[in-house]
Amino acid sequence: MHEETPKVKIISLVIACSASLLIFFLLYTLSGFQKSKYFSDEHKAANDYGELLRFEVDRELNSLLFISNGLSSYLTVYKDELDPEKINEILKDLWTKAEHVKNLGIAVGYKLTYVYPLIGNEKVIEKDFREIPLQWKKVKLAIDSREGVLDGPLNLIQGGKGIIYRYPVFIDDKYWGILSTVIDTDSFMNSAFKRVKDKRYTFAIRAENKEVFYGDPALFKHKGIALIQSHLPNNKWELAIENNDLKLPLYFLVLDVLIPILSLLTGLALYYYVKERFRLTSHSLTDSLTNLPNRRYLDNKLLEASSDASNNQQMLAVMLIDVDYFKHFNDTYGHHFGDEVIKRVAKLLQLKIRNSDTLSRMGGDEFVMLIENLKAEKDIILITTKIIESFQAEQVVLDKNIQITVSIGVAINSPNENADFKALMRNADEALYMAKGEGRNRFKFYAK
Repeated sequence: MHEETPKVKIISLVIACSASLLIFFLLYTLSGFQKSKYFSDEHKAANDYGELLRFEVDRELNSLLFISNGLSSYLTVYKDELDPEKINEILKDLWTKAEHVKNLGIAVGYKLTYVYPLIGNEKVIEKDFREIPLQWKKVKLAIDSREGVLDGPLNLIQGGKGIIYRYPVFIDDKYWGILSTVIDTDSFMNSAFKRVKDKRYTFAIRAENKEVFYGDPALFKHKGIALIQSHLPNNKWELAIENNDLKLPLYFLVLDVLIPILSLLTGLALYYYVKERFRLTSHSLTDSLTNLPNRRYLDNKLLEASSDASNNQQMLAVMLIDVDYFKHFNDTYGHHFGDEVIKRVAKLLQLKIRNSDTLSRMGGDEFVMLIENLKAEKDIILITTKIIESFQAEQVVLDKNIQITVSIGVAINSPNENADFKALMRNADEALYMAKGEGRNRFKFYAK
């Protein structure tokens, strides 16, 4: 039985440890990637929910903004027929039909002249916006931009909080006044989100000034929240959405336990496997794919044959055989098909050797034929020619008809020369290179 050496143990241990660490790293990386993907998917789901919330806010808000747009059109068309009683009737009608509206107001110039309902809003009548610093900035923005501006939520003069939509009115291209729609914040928000509330998510909303007016302000400080910008008329709100169920599934926790165990078991199995392969390699002299003698056997045989040829003044030849375009078979049909091609070549070559000759596979698609006891150079020419001819017919490999050809380089050691197997191999390789250079599917002899 083969005695196990300390060197084999060390090499096996190094390979096993390296593989164990590599497996651990790969599995840990893969697990980390899956965790990241899980959190990314959940974050995307929170973002999608945020987009839904934003859509609902925009939808609910747009239904209220049309009040100011319609009223502006009326004032522009009937500018010459306006009277306080008619305007109050219009405001009453609009207010009655609108939801979430605390009051509607019309400022002629800069003074709030009409308000409905009047009860509870007496404090704002005849107020000049230019004298209300907290509101004048947005009012001026609406006038300067000639566009609607959403302001708030903010503290109202008449008490409470509200969102105010300002819409400027221009008649004959001159500023006439500004319309105000005061929206009840709580009523508006509860209505906007009643259809899309989801227990899996918690959300909060803050205004442009970073003041949170809906939900828990602390939510904006949490890590991993989804932030969505809602762009409103000359204003913007920011929504923070948190996934309440965001926790790793159980299988990730199981993987965290299994990864080191699997890595250690893999390393242990590989340790014993590598030691066994060393043992088999040290005893095996056969190529596992073709069952031909391998390179180890050939080296010993060449050394023995060259010694005999020198002592007995015999002719010795080495044929280096290479499958033409073997890479094409691998690339086209796969490595399994390539292995079958190698086995077919080995069988064809075996049919052409004599009992006294040695056929060996060097590895890859390269074979070596050692021919001893040659009487004349013409014998090697005859053998080489037969080998080339044996590959002229198509071969059936795994139900595929293919054409296999080989290139051969030959080096001969004459009886009066000292046989040097290394030189023979080198010369045969040079001759093989020449055969390939001249078009393949041929043999060439090494010429000194």
